[in-house]
Amino acid sequence: MVEEISVIAKSQIDFFSGAEGDSYTERNKENFANCGANIIYNCVKLTKSKSVIEVGCGVGNNLSRISDISQITGVDINKKALEESQKKYPNGKFLEGSIYALPFQDKSFDLVFCRGVLIHIPPQDRIQALGELKRISKKY
Repeated sequence: MVEEISVIAKSQIDFFSGAEGDSYTERNKENFANCGANIIYNCVKLTKSKSVIEVGCGVGNNLSRISDISQITGVDINKKALEESQKKYPNGKFLEGSIYALPFQDKSFDLVFCRGVLIHIPPQDRIQALGELKRISKKY
């Protein structure tokens, strides 16, 4: 059962799934300068993870180095970002969804991560968000 999220969390979802999120997506479409792709690559290699999901994937920049060594999945609340991700990584799976209620069964992925998302989660909603990340993770 999904717990109710705060008004602040709902406003964040509205913000990032709407025009402001589209603008954010456009600004970050080709931004690899501050990308965590190398860290994610090393984590995947170290853990030998075959299935990896990024929650709050945006345009998929953090997935850029692992798309050929792991099955990648991305979740985001912004449709434009998901369209860009799917163009970049046609073999990946990209779905619209929220960190508060991820559309996957328990233990669905070897490695679950998010980068630059938790900073937007209100303190009162963090346990629920982190619980969802843990729920869909097999191990990492």
